[in-house]
Amino acid sequence: MQEINKQKIVDLLARLLEENYVFPIVGKELSLMLRQNYDRGLYLSEDLVEGFVEKLTQDIFALCKDKHFKIIFNDSIVPPEKRFKSINYGFEKLVFITNKIAYIQLSRFCSPSFASNVAHEILGQLKGIEHLIIDVRNNGGGHPDMVKLVTSYFFDNSESVLLNTIRWRGDSCLEEFWTDNSSHCYPDLSLYVLTDRGTLSAAEEFSYNLQCLERAVLIGEATGGAAHPCRLFELTAELSVAIPIGEAINPITNKNWEQGGVIPDINTNSDNALKVALKRLGLPEEAHTAIQ
Repeated sequence: MQEINKQKIVDLLARLLEENYVFPIVGKELSLMLRQNYDRGLYLSEDLVEGFVEKLTQDIFALCKDKHFKIIFNDSIVPPEKRFKSINYGFEKLVFITNKIAYIQLSRFCSPSFASNVAHEILGQLKGIEHLIIDVRNNGGGHPDMVKLVTSYFFDNSESVLLNTIRWRGDSCLEEFWTDNSSHCYPDLSLYVLTDRGTLSAAEEFSYNLQCLERAVLIGEATGGAAHPCRLFELTAELSVAIPIGEAINPITNKNWEQGGVIPDINTNSDNALKVALKRLGLPEEAHTAIQ
């Protein structure tokens, strides 16, 4: 990478952060930091693209601690409808442990634009189930509309419930996410959600929404702490950057889970979370072998 390319990338990245980062003051601080670092020659020693990108990322994260920020190599981007097909668009596993207890491994919240049929197919099979364990450990997030779709199944469809709001930078109003009046609903189904540090973004919203509405018991570890939805901007033909441009605001707490994560109701090691849930349901520890 030529030196002039580095300067152009730093200048463009600094401008994009200043104009788009969710918190304008922080965006200006990030922009100033990058320009000062470049002027001081802190990026001169990075001859390879990978090293340059890593250094930029480290410097930005050190200041904002935002886990949604990421510089991406464009050739690594795979359309989500292809990327997540092998895991059934996030609905990786449905197990009926007994005729009254079920388990869903939900490893991604894919957009309903291509994953709604799978979601309805899986969730539509829960009729007659009294207790459901939803496993979002290592779920890296996804689309808020899928969070809404899944969550809607667990509330009475006679009225809508406000789940979450997002304040986008530059907007004076909030974007609200309400439950849908789904034809299928299981308002009396008891819910247990398994979490860990790998539970991020949309998966954290899902967990936090249910917890704040006292609709589920969260078991496991505190989640990763990423509450700022982002947008992808092109830096070069080879590089793009994901910049956080909004913040989630829970309508009950007026807070979110950024950095601190969602704190579970029952704190236990991630590897032990499923066993704890099964024990609360009166099942022996070895019942977890049915889910392997």
